[in-house]
Amino acid sequence: MKPALETTDPIRSPRFPWKRPLGALGIVALGLLIAFAVLKIRRSPDDRPKSAASSASQNGPAIALTIDFGDGFQKRFPALAWEPGMTVLDALRAATRHPRGIGLESVGKGAMTLITAIDGVGNQGGGTGTRNWIYRVNGRQATRSCAVFELRPGDRVLWAFTFYD
Repeated sequence: MKPALETTDPIRSPRFPWKRPLGALGIVALGLLIAFAVLKIRRSPDDRPKSAASSASQNGPAIALTIDFGDGFQKRFPALAWEPGMTVLDALRAATRHPRGIGLESVGKGAMTLITAIDGVGNQGGGTGTRNWIYRVNGRQATRSCAVFELRPGDRVLWAFTFYD
């Protein structure tokens, strides 16, 4: 007769100690390791890298930009970094680089620049009852191209999709 094959339970075998069930201490250690990893991934807001737009007010002068789509929805950029010589067009371009920025379409150059669409909402053209992108600085409607209107620190720019006044 052949000797019976000896079967061993690999979980309880002394040759495989790593396959033994974890004791209470092992489970606690594993839980602490997971908690530490989660906390390291979820840093506090103060530890997160700041975008140029969000840290502008802390690092220097800033301007505020609001895009009003005329349907009750607005996008606000309360602290875009201001630079000497910055124009209203430069502020719009800064908003396109923001992590939650805007889409921007324009035609022309210099004083002949015309904004044709913001975030896919395009001008409707001339005539009665048509809406177009019109901007105001500190509450005053602009009288010149956004590409030549220079901003000062603290200025508030509003682009509204509205009827011309």
